[in-house]
Amino acid sequence: MVKKLCLIFLFIAIICGISIVSNAAETPILDTTPYPNSEPRNDFFANGTPITITEKVGGGVTITWTGGSMDVVSGTRIFGGGNEGKSYTTSNIVMNSGTVSHIYGGGRGSVSQTSNVDTANITINGGTISKSIYGGGALSSRVKNTKIVVNAGQIANINGRRISF
Repeated sequence: MVKKLCLIFLFIAIICGISIVSNAAETPILDTTPYPNSEPRNDFFANGTPITITEKVGGGVTITWTGGSMDVVSGTRIFGGGNEGKSYTTSNIVMNSGTVSHIYGGGRGSVSQTSNVDTANITINGGTISKSIYGGGALSSRVKNTKIVVNAGQIANINGRRISF
């Protein structure tokens, strides 16, 4: 009976054009698309997947998550959420060592697409954030609740709000 009701609801949703949005985490990505002024971009989007940041031998940092990892250059901007329209229930970032420029609990939106996170958790156990930690995201983004814990490390600035640039 429950299966039939679920199938009926799904059928009605498809017929009516109702979109069913999932807030499930997705595989993290690195956006290296140049900015309009040709400045290089190194923006890592965790896409709601819990990540850990550690220093890489020889320079840069390694970002790990269950089932994967990625090496990025020092100075990369880290987003716990997604990019332009990707929203997630949670973001969890742990930094143990290395250097990044920014850490955002949320995502990066655009004028037409928000990128939201319900709950962001950022824990700094070491390393260097050369610019800022933001509890929120960038541009059109929202984070309902943010928890930032700093146990060690060097941080230029901590900001509880999102940044618009």
